[in-house]
Amino acid sequence: MKKDAVNKDASDLLQSTYDGNVFQALLDNSATGGNNFIPKNTGTNVIAEPAQKNPLRGLSAMTTIPNLELPKVTFTLDDDDFIEDGATAKELKATGSVVTFGRHKFKVFTDLSETVVNGTNTDLVSTVEANLQGGVAFKEKKVAFATTPKVGEEHMSFYDTTEVNIKEVTGATMFESLLNAAADLEDSYAENATIVMRKADYYAMIKELANGAESLFGKKPEEVLGYPTVFIDKATVPVVGDFSYSHYNYDINALYEQDKNVKTGMHSFVVTAWMDHKIKLASAFRLAKKV
Repeated sequence: MKKDAVNKDASDLLQSTYDGNVFQALLDNSATGGNNFIPKNTGTNVIAEPAQKNPLRGLSAMTTIPNLELPKVTFTLDDDDFIEDGATAKELKATGSVVTFGRHKFKVFTDLSETVVNGTNTDLVSTVEANLQGGVAFKEKKVAFATTPKVGEEHMSFYDTTEVNIKEVTGATMFESLLNAAADLEDSYAENATIVMRKADYYAMIKELANGAESLFGKKPEEVLGYPTVFIDKATVPVVGDFSYSHYNYDINALYEQDKNVKTGMHSFVVTAWMDHKIKLASAFRLAKKV
């Protein structure tokens, strides 16, 4: 066959195909598979929810001392009458006791497959470790503001009515109850007092005080309430007091471990913490309740 005949046959075939069908172009979608030819680049940053924090860590005492015991002394003056010359001085009675910290174990873990751990160039491991630390911080916060503490954890909660028994002070409004609670503190505690409350309760109070005006919304909480204010979402009832008398102790340093199950290929990341929270003096705090 001549060369011209071959070219003519191919040209006729191509033309007939165009006339009878529509060629599908290779697009960058999954229907044609064109997206398989586009290289993918994975970012090194992982999108994750922020790790939990416990704002009390900046207020409460924090120690890591095994079998910690703190001696406590209280003084009472039963008779404060004036005396005549030569009479016996009035006795200031001292009573000693001990605040003993327990060892309450808490574990947080998460599992990741070996495919995920080894097949990505992201900072996934550091993200996991940060959230494990956040799990411990969440536990610290939860036990301190538990409205119904679990058995054995009653002494850790500001709201406990069996062992801690912090005095409640009321007011017709949230603002009034906070001021009344601060005013009810003894002077030595009031000097270093801080208000811990929920942000939602604070803004509801501001809305009520502002009465439609916007002047209060731009002010810092300290300017409105007269005391440093810390927002904690678990503080369903505001706590006012000297938080240096709130004490967290880790009996043993928190232990971070990583292990792999060779049969399943799962990597386990675990943190173990032995922690206790003590309210050393209930008299250093007040609960502010709106009635």
